Amino acid sequence: MPLQLTSLAGKTIMVSGSTGALGGAVVNAALAAGARVAAVVRKSWQVDVVKSAHPGVPLLVGCVPDTDGEAAAGFAKGVNDALGGIDTLLCCNGAFAANAIGRDPAGELQELMTANVLSVATLARGTVGVMKRQKRGAIVCVGSAAVGSGGTHVANYLASKAALHEWVRALATELDGTGVRACAIVPSTIDTEANRRAMPDADASKWLPLEIVVRAMFAAAFAGAGSGPMFPVGKGD
Repeated sequence: MPLQLTSLAGKTIMVSGSTGALGGAVVNAALAAGARVAAVVRKSWQVDVVKSAHPGVPLLVGCVPDTDGEAAAGFAKGVNDALGGIDTLLCCNGAFAANAIGRDPAGELQELMTANVLSVATLARGTVGVMKRQKRGAIVCVGSAAVGSGGTHVANYLASKAALHEWVRALATELDGTGVRACAIVPSTIDTEANRRAMPDADASKWLPLEIVVRAMFAAAFAGAGSGPMFPVGKGD
């Protein structure tokens, strides 16, 4: 059963990470609420995956590689021209890994920084100009409540999310007074199949249901001016 949201008719929403559990759920919820949706993927083959998941639905899908600023700006312009402005960019893409330092695969930290920070920054850089010109909009990212915990075997992951948190705070300050907001929801572990596979011994009953995190994304996107930039998410939300 689709997640029920207040009507989003007339809103244009860009969603990254739309092949993942969170991004896919956000796309479904936005479409069900009547929004105009533009889905962003990181790899060209994922375009057909997203389109095939929504047959007959007027969904705009485009590929923006992790650090391709020209592709990001081009897609944002296309969304603006085709759908009439961009009300919010919901950055649902990201990656997780848990390995002890010294036993972590070569390049793991770089891969996590790319997935959790650089890809988000690339999309934001391409989109913020459109939002500034229309003097409205919100860029919403997904942080992690584990930042600052010094958790076991997640140094690379936490480093990437900590960098994202600071980037969001700085961007929010930079955008003050423009009508555009930058913020991040800060959930604990989200209950997805991917996380259950990655952490088979963890107690998933303590994790956040996906529906709560989806609601938090939209709540952060359409919060009042001056709110945020960090939105903790708990089971009571």
